Parts: sequence; structure tokens; C-alpha cells
Amino acid sequence: MEPPMEDTVPLLNTFPYVCCCPRCYAVSTPSTSKCHRDVRKGRHESNVLYLLQSRPTEMITLVIGAKEEKVPCHMALLGFYSEFFDAALYGDFPTPQEIGLPDESLEEVNVFVSWMYTGQIFPGLVCDESLWILGDKLRSQYFANDIMHLLISKYANLPPDSGHYIEAATADMVYSNTTSGSKLRKFVKEVILVEGPLSIDNSGGQKFKEDWKALIARGGDLVTDIALEGSFYNEDFGEGPWYPSNQEKYLEPIQTRSLVEFTQGNSRSAGGGRLKGGRKDERIDVITGGEEEFPIA
Repeated sequence: MEPPMEDTVPLLNTFPYVCCCPRCYAVSTPSTSKCHRDVRKGRHESNVLYLLQSRPTEMITLVIGAKEEKVPCHMALLGFYSEFFDAALYGDFPTPQEIGLPDESLEEVNVFVSWMYTGQIFPGLVCDESLWILGDKLRSQYFANDIMHLLISKYANLPPDSGHYIEAATADMVYSNTTSGSKLRKFVKEVILVEGPLSIDNSGGQKFKEDWKALIARGGDLVTDIALEGSFYNEDFGEGPWYPSNQEKYLEPIQTRSLVEFTQGNSRSAGGGRLKGGRKDERIDVITGGEEEFPIA
């Protein structure tokens, strides 16, 4: 079977959020280009079809959380869309019967699995920023980037008088679960710099500002980052990170094997073996199906 061609992918428009790609953001500017989100979705669907037709029977079970809830998945999708699963399933070790994700929530993993099969993200009650962190841990650049597009849309389309700005708890969670080079941390920092959560014009409410003051009083990387480039009191709302000219710098470079390399079983460019996840001080277990259990950290 030949891999899908980029110019023959189907284009659908069934997304739960507003697209902010350069074509869709400037709605008043006539454009003959295609919506970037529709193109990504079409390519994703074609890739999934190709992968499932190439390896239709190879399945594995994800064992999630303390309750060890089980979710069956196609190995080919996991391996192609996640460097972590690629190393676990097609690396130096025997293929496991199950992969344990003891520290993850079923809700977040379900969003990832649903995205793998459909190319769409329906976060429900799950924090969008937490989904990016899951993608970073699984080394799924495609998923992390789709979550970033969702975040860009969310912060671009909040009405300025709605009072819905980035919450202190969200910023704290992001900085607690990422490192200094994180694209998500950079995005959140620049949202804060533009919004100015403590500015006079910010209509977030008294509790909103008190939460921010409490977080700032604790110090840490977030406070340092903002102090070096601006302040929490910014009242000169400029171009936000959601502007089309800014979006690219928050996207992860795609470093996984190409579709052809993956299906042909070519060596991983990273050299095979184990890959580290993006979150600090955490491990994901790989369960071999026997007595032995070993981590990929």
C-alpha cells in the first residue's frame, strides 16, 4: 500500500474550537489557501487509515492510573504518534503485552487515544494545559502541537471584557510540570506578559487578583521570567502569542520517524533505546506481561 499523498487528503471541518491559522485569523483578508487545521486533520486521517491497513491486528493494552483501568490501542498508532511508545514497542526490548501509565488520569489518556484515531481533540473537563504536558511526557509532538493550537484559539477568542484570563493556578501548574525550555511555559509566560493579570484594565475579579498576588509572593521561575521581560501590571496590550506571526515559535519540531520509515521498520533517527519524558521526576512503567517490570524514564 502506498502512503497517502499530501495533496489528496480529505478536508473536514468538525472541530470543537475556532481555528486561528493565518488563513482563518484574518477573516477579512481574501485568501485562496486552505485552512491549516483542515489540512492537518486530513493528513491525520489518511495516516491513520494507512497505519491501520498496514498493521491491523497488532494491539496492546494501556493500563492507566491507580485503578489500572485498561484501554486497548493499535500498536502502530501509538508507535507512530509517540516517541515514548515507539521506544517501548519497537525499541530494544521485547514487545510488552501491556504498558502501564500509573501516574496518568484516564480522562487525559482517553483524550490522547481519541485524538490518535480521529485527529480531533475533545478535552471536556480536562485542563488543556495538562494535555500538552501529557503530550510532552509521551514525546508526541503532533499531539502537543494540536493542543497548542487549541490553547492559541482559547486565549485568542476570549472576549476582552469576559474576565476569563489565564488563572494563577493554571500558570502554577504549567511551571511546576515543565522545564525552562518548554514551549508551553514560553506560551504561558507571553500570555501573562500581554494580559497583565494585575493591570487596572483586567476584569478578572478580586479573587482572581488575590490568587495571582499569592502566587507572585512565592517567587520562583514564573516570577523571574516575568520580571526579566515585563510585569504582571502590563496595560499596553500588544500582539498576543495567538497572532499568526507568533504561533510557530510555540510548536514542537517533528522528530519522529516518517510514515514510510515507520511502516518499513527503519531504525529510529534517535538511535533506538529508551527516551525520556518531558515532565520532571516522573516515570512511566512498561509491563512485560511476566514477573519482570522495567521503567522507561
